[in-house]
Parts: sequence; structure tokens; C-alpha cells
Amino acid sequence: MSASISDPLTFYYSEADVVAAQRSRFKSAPQVKIIFGFGFLVAVLLLIFEYTVGIPRAVQVEPWLAPAGIAGTFLGVLLLVYFVAPVIDFRFNPAWKNEFQFQFDPEFIYYTHSTAGTIFRVRWEHISRIVENKRVYVLFVGSPLTFLILPKSAFPSVSVESEFRTRLASSKHET
Repeated sequence: MSASISDPLTFYYSEADVVAAQRSRFKSAPQVKIIFGFGFLVAVLLLIFEYTVGIPRAVQVEPWLAPAGIAGTFLGVLLLVYFVAPVIDFRFNPAWKNEFQFQFDPEFIYYTHSTAGTIFRVRWEHISRIVENKRVYVLFVGSPLTFLILPKSAFPSVSVESEFRTRLASSKHET
């Protein structure tokens, strides 16, 4: 008997899956681009201000030092959020270590968290956006804060994953 898309996909998340999903979410978030652009703009404006008007100081420093320090701090925080936060999230959030299950029918995606015993039911057409990388699918349901992570390793065969992709393509969403 061969596997089909209607069979439950039961799995545990690996650290690599969760980290890949969280980093993909971060990179694809429009808010990050806005924040990064704003930080760059502030650094440039501060640099222009430093060279044109100058800021009186008790200690004389190079005029580029303050904008560089602010830009460096800003970039450092973004890098920490991208590289460190997903790892910490997986290692310290016990929910990631539980068994999960996806099941698909023509109308719904069912996502079950075994320990909590909760079933999250989503209509295919309610998937608002999909982010995919080599390890996972991240399915956004309405808001950027509501998402499901489906590891590609959970699919028992290429044909089941292909059928999943076909269903995703037939539902309306942005990629």
C-alpha cells in the first residue's frame, strides 16, 4: 500500500527545521526590510548632521563615529535576532520537542500537537502566504504571526509532497 496525502504525517521537529523556518520567516518579513531601511536612513542622516552642523561634545571624537556606532548596534541586533534567537527558541521552548501531525483533506489542513491534544484546522484558502526553503514549508494563516511549519522530511515520499504542492498551488495565496 502506498502513502497518500490523506494519510497523517507524524513527525518531531529537528533544530535544523525550526531554525530554517524561523530564519525564512525573518528574511521574508516586510517589516524587517522597513526596519533595516529606517536604520540605514537614520545613520545616513546622523552622518550628514555630524558633518554639516556638528554636535558639541566634551570629548572630541571623529564625526563618523556616532553614526557608525548606531548603525553597528542596529545591525548587531538584527544579526542576533537572525542567528541566535531561532536556536534559543528551539532549545528552550519545550513545545518544539513534542510529536506533531499534519493531515490533509480536500477542504482542510489539520495540525495536531500531541502533548496538548489540540487540533488546529485551517482551510486551504486561508493560507495567506507560503515561504519555502530546502528544509521546510512555512504556511502563514492570515497574520505573519500565525504560521505552521511543515518539514519536508515529514513527507513519506516524493509523490505525497508533490500532491501537497499541487494542493497548495490550487489554493490562493502569495509566495
